[in-house]
This record gives sequence, structure tokens and C-alpha cells, in this order.
Amino acid sequence: MANTRDIQAQMTRQKIIDCMYELLRTKEYNSIRITDIAKKANVSVGTVYLYFHSKADIATTLVHERNEILTQNQEVDTEAPVVEQFYRYVDSYLHLIQSDGFEFSRGIMLALLEEYGGHQATAIALQKNYIIDLISSGLSSGELSSDTITPDSFFRLFINSVNGTLIEWFYIKEENDLVTGMNNIKNLIQIYHK
Repeated sequence: MANTRDIQAQMTRQKIIDCMYELLRTKEYNSIRITDIAKKANVSVGTVYLYFHSKADIATTLVHERNEILTQNQEVDTEAPVVEQFYRYVDSYLHLIQSDGFEFSRGIMLALLEEYGGHQATAIALQKNYIIDLISSGLSSGELSSDTITPDSFFRLFINSVNGTLIEWFYIKEENDLVTGMNNIKNLIQIYHK
């Protein structure tokens, strides 16, 4: 059972993450300093470093949380068509990106480039589990068919397509390109169509 000190530590850590989220929605990533985060969270700089080793660490932790939001409500429904579930997943992904805004997403991309690591790997693992389960379900039910691409290979194609779309959006800054790119990703499921 968590004691008061543990609960306070969790609350402080989460407050730092939440403040980073707020800052990323209004400021460019490169202009955010640890002192800005500490001030917004009403904690000392030392307290921020107690929980995170850099602002990129905070941002990648935030990515992990956003991916948990994306995947927590996604369960493979054996009664619903797999293609429709895949489309809904991609739409949810796009909605999450759009709801966060361009500056937030741009900041996250910069943070990931600065410090690709543990949290991002965990975030991708959450997506991987869902996509592989979904494709495996479709193959088992006969809705999908393929002798050439495994669910694991499909996930690699999916995540590389998502990341490529986000990087393109990062440089071009046109929301229509993001929407078009994410809608094109839906076509990947056609690899498995009979």
C-alpha cells in the first residue's frame, strides 16, 4: 500500500509531466527550459531532476502517456470487421495528434529525435500489441488473408508509415498533409484483403 510520501511523489511527477504538456501546446520545444517546467509546476529545478534527467525525458514520458490513451480503449472485437477496427484505430491516432496541436506534436518529434529511448520503445510496444492482435484475429477468422506478410511485419510497415507521415508533417506543417498521410495509412490493410 502506498504511503503519503509515495502518493505525493507520484503527484509531483505527474504535475511535472502535465506542465510539460501545457508548455508544449503553447511554446516551441527548443525554447522550453527545465526552469520553465519547474516554475510552471511550482517545484524546484532539483525536484524536476529528481524525477527526469532532461526535458526530452519528460517529453518522451508524455509520449508514452499519450500512447496509453490511444491504446487503452482499443481491444480487438472478434465480432466487428478487422478492417473497420483498423480504420478506427488510425482515425483515433489522427484525432489524438490533431487535438494536441501542431506545436505539441512538433515538440514531441524534436524530443524523440533528441532522446530516442525507453519510453518511446514502451509506447511503440503498446501499439504493436494491439495491431498484431488485430491482424492475427483477422487472419484467424478468415476476414484477412496473406501468405506473404506476417502480423509483425505489418506492424513494422504501419509504424514506419506513421512515423514517416509525422516527420513529413513536421517539416511541411500542413495539416492537410497529415490527414492525407494518415488516411493513406488505412490502405495498408489492403495487403491482407482477399
